[in-house]
Amino acid sequence: MPLLDQIRETKLIELATARFASDLSDAELKVLHDSASSGDPIPPAADALRPEIRPDFVRWLATDAEAAPYIDPKGLRVFGVTLPDKLDLQDCRIRVTLYFQHCTMKSEINLLFAETRGIFLLDSSLDRGIRADGIDVHGQLFLQGSSFSGEIRLLGAKIKGYLDCSGAKLKVTEGNALSADGAEIGGDVFLRKGFESNGKIRLTGAKIKDNLDCSGAELKVTSGCALTVDRAQIGGGVFLRERFESSGEIRLLGAKIKGNLECIGAQLKVMEGDALSADGAEIGGDVYLIGGFESNGAIHLPGLQVGGDLDFLGAKTTKINCRNLRLTGDMFWMGIQEPGEADLDMTGATVKNLRDDRGSWPHPGRLILDGLAYEELTLHPRVSEEQIISHTVGSGLPLNAKERIEWLMLQPDKVREKPQPWMQLRDLLERKGDRKGAKYVLFRFRCLQAQKSWIPWRWLKILFARLEENPLRICYSIALTLLIGTSIFTWGGTKQAMIETVRLLPNAVKDSGEVKPVSPHYTKYQPFVYTLENALPPVKLGMDDRWTPNPRPEFCQPWFPRLSWLYFISTYGWLNFWRWFLIVWGWVQATVLAASMADRFKK
Repeated sequence: MPLLDQIRETKLIELATARFASDLSDAELKVLHDSASSGDPIPPAADALRPEIRPDFVRWLATDAEAAPYIDPKGLRVFGVTLPDKLDLQDCRIRVTLYFQHCTMKSEINLLFAETRGIFLLDSSLDRGIRADGIDVHGQLFLQGSSFSGEIRLLGAKIKGYLDCSGAKLKVTEGNALSADGAEIGGDVFLRKGFESNGKIRLTGAKIKDNLDCSGAELKVTSGCALTVDRAQIGGGVFLRERFESSGEIRLLGAKIKGNLECIGAQLKVMEGDALSADGAEIGGDVYLIGGFESNGAIHLPGLQVGGDLDFLGAKTTKINCRNLRLTGDMFWMGIQEPGEADLDMTGATVKNLRDDRGSWPHPGRLILDGLAYEELTLHPRVSEEQIISHTVGSGLPLNAKERIEWLMLQPDKVREKPQPWMQLRDLLERKGDRKGAKYVLFRFRCLQAQKSWIPWRWLKILFARLEENPLRICYSIALTLLIGTSIFTWGGTKQAMIETVRLLPNAVKDSGEVKPVSPHYTKYQPFVYTLENALPPVKLGMDDRWTPNPRPEFCQPWFPRLSWLYFISTYGWLNFWRWFLIVWGWVQATVLAASMADRFKK
């Protein structure tokens, strides 16, 4: 042992003897020796006997102003001992770093509002817990590998360095296992590498300069929230990776996270209720729920703001609520395991590019898209296991209107008729130059709207929807109208039921009552031209002005004289009806035809 270390040890023994009247145990003398030494003491074996030392002895050595200069800068080192009673350091100014390893604490450690350079409690066992509300730690707080049977309380604590609970076992019987609400941590918070807790972890309102890393942790609560990070401010990311497991809810309500939220390979197997809630949270990076991610509870992300991507590649989950999600990057809904069990609610969400594959689409009635806004929509081939593992998705397929209509039809009946999702898809197709696809989307939407109408109205609505999709379809109607009209007025001509209009003029009858003969140069009757003029009002060839149904009495005789309510149906009445019908229907057809031509010229 170096001379300086011997001098320091001798002085510590003198001070301790004066304080405790030479009643020092071998274990306490070893503490003095280790604390004065500039070398690193050899830690005892984990199963070695742990002799008792007095908590008052530790308290004096940690806080005494005379003893502090003789303790090596590495700190007060306590190895392989047992503290049978409470270590009370409340409101104390601890002048040295506390370093406990392979120790047993039979009672709690009270550090309420204490001030210290740093605390290392490694591979130790505490039958109670730690009360350290308002503590001011100028360095690190390490609780690595230790087991606690009581709560670790750090409410409002200020820790300049890391809070490292890697490998710790928190075995509380009920309530909270770690409470750090309102704490300020100047580095990372590590709950990883075998960290286990059967109580609740609370970091509500905490400020963490770097990352919150829970990779590989197991949170085994019986009910409620396992990890609460509501309204916390985290300068790095939140990592729930490496087979992280939780039987309770993970809550990030209103949290602000500058980095990523990574749940790669996480297993959220909750006993009841929701699995992950991030309502109103702000995440500056990406959100990954991939790599074997599984959840048997709902994922709530309403109002979540994400600066990067939201990735569900290869995930297995049940219900995802993305209402009013604001996503700057892309959303990957691909390779979903058991998609028939998943509900996806995208009401009011905004994403840059929604990427999915048909095999991951939810089953009918389990997809809600009302209010979803996107700049791009990309369908990919079904991803392979290798692609899921390597996190590569390849290039997408061309946008197909019919496929996306199938996608829209997966919505429940009560929201399927809402126009926004259909208009959003139509507008995207328009931007991509697929006018035919855009019109087909609108046609299918009109047909969907018509399904609940009275049957005649339904047919009429569907007819107009088909014309809206492609106005040139009116040409089929015009051709059919001309065919029917020509047939009817040809029949009228053979029955002599069409007459020259000059024969009906007042001056067409002589004083003797004889009708004046018609000039041999008078326009000959042409049933097709007559029909064409009436069916297309803009067409004027003079036939309609020169010929008209014959009103003579023999042509006005009812066809069904025994049916008084059909008295008006006669040759004259039938021809007049078709003439009026052709005029009215002709204006409709002409309007649609004009609209069609205008649409073509716009292109």
